[in-house]
Amino acid sequence: MKVEFTRHSLHDDQRDAVVTVSLPKLMGAWQDSNQAKMATSQNDHPSGETEKAAAKRGFYEEKLKNGEPIEMARVNLGIIFDEDFNWAGNNIDPATLEIGDGRHRLTEMLQEGVDAVQVSVPKTQVEDFVAQYGAEVSGP
Repeated sequence: MKVEFTRHSLHDDQRDAVVTVSLPKLMGAWQDSNQAKMATSQNDHPSGETEKAAAKRGFYEEKLKNGEPIEMARVNLGIIFDEDFNWAGNNIDPATLEIGDGRHRLTEMLQEGVDAVQVSVPKTQVEDFVAQYGAEVSGP
């Protein structure tokens, strides 16, 4: 499935770059992160997903089904939480993937079989994304 992407509303051409990455590689790396563990613990629900999370995924499922453009996710390397889910802004692990915005849309696209996505990343991390996630620079 091919998806058209729009720039994230917070994308800044001075600071950020657009790269195309392998979605399975990206989400595989994220699922082992402290951020993912925290998201899972906050969303623990008897049905497995909160109503809010289900609504977000449903929103993106509908956009994909209708062929509508999807706003890029914002991702970066480095984590803002430690293993106890405390703020760790000065203890950043540069090998860990963080999804700043876009977790539900990326999860839905992965479930729908999308292989490659455009994401907004810090310009200083483009080479790392190319090396780790099969990224291609797609824009400034």
